[in-house]
Order: sequence, then C-alpha cells, then structure tokens
Amino acid sequence: MPVKEAVKMEWIHEKFSIIKDLRHQSYVEHKLTDALIIVMLAVLCGLDELGDIVLFAENRLEFLKNSFGIEKIPSKATLCRILNMLDGEKVGQIIVEIIREAYGTKGNVLAVDGKAICATSKPGKPHSALQILTAYVTESGVVLGQKSIHEKTNEIPVFQEMLDLLDIEGKTVTGDALPEGNMSQNR
Repeated sequence: MPVKEAVKMEWIHEKFSIIKDLRHQSYVEHKLTDALIIVMLAVLCGLDELGDIVLFAENRLEFLKNSFGIEKIPSKATLCRILNMLDGEKVGQIIVEIIREAYGTKGNVLAVDGKAICATSKPGKPHSALQILTAYVTESGVVLGQKSIHEKTNEIPVFQEMLDLLDIEGKTVTGDALPEGNMSQNR
C-alpha cells in the first residue's frame, strides 16, 4: 500500500520532536529524532535486538540519508542510553500515530498479541523484559494501540483497559491468550 504523499521526512521528524531530549546537548552526536526513526523502521521490520537494529541501519545508510537526512548511525551503546532515558509508552504512541496517519485503519479483523522486547531484559533475568500488548488491523498491519504489560500482571487486564481506548465497532477481535466470556463479548 503506498504511503500518503503527506508522509515525508520532515513530518516524521516533527512527530518525534515532541519527545524531550534529556541528554546534555554539548555531548550530543546523534539527533534524538534520527535515533528514534532508525529504531521505528527496524522494529517495523521485525527487529528487537539493539545489535540487529544498528546493523539494519548501517546496511541502509544510503536509504536513511536520502529519505530522512540521517548522516551517521548511532552505536548499540548510544541507542541503549537513548532508549533507557525515554518513556517507551510515549515513543510507542507516536509510532502508532505515524502509522495510522500514513496508512489508515481500514479492515475488519483486529488481532491482539503480547510480545517481549528482548533488548530490554536485565542481565541474568530473562523474564524482566518489557512486555507489550499490541492491537493491529490484520489486513493492513496498522497498529491501533499498544500498552505495556507490567511484571505483576498478564495480558488480560491490559486488554480490558485497551478495549476502552480502541474503536472496535464492526471489527472481529482475535488473540492467542485473550479470555473468552463476558469480558470480551460485551464490548
């Protein structure tokens, strides 16, 4: 599906520019928006390890230069520092907004699935990774919403919260671990 004409380099940079860069500006070598665009593109291609994200960007430097004006790729350590100081939920909301505006939300089937972001786990604690519940339109792949799943809960209460925020009228909702019964059928 072709991206709408309005989706341009400046527009995406503008979307990410609302996130405040907390780094000491005299030491900044890579624009925050550049790093976030790289992460967004890599994650949309299915990557979730920082090393893979850096390799993805290095292999596509010419594309990133021509399409987004990104001149230099941050290292794995730099991306790690940047991502650790940001509100992941806010970044996720902006990415969802970019995708929605670029591709629309048409479709009849809404899939809900939880995933662990491997790169966020603490050393020696594989179950400490950030868990994200994502709702997306299967026909287009457009994400309608994402919420983090806290360590002391599971997908079900997060899905209940998400239902209140999503426009699911006329859509069939599917999921691998979603509850059956009144909670999901009454909405």
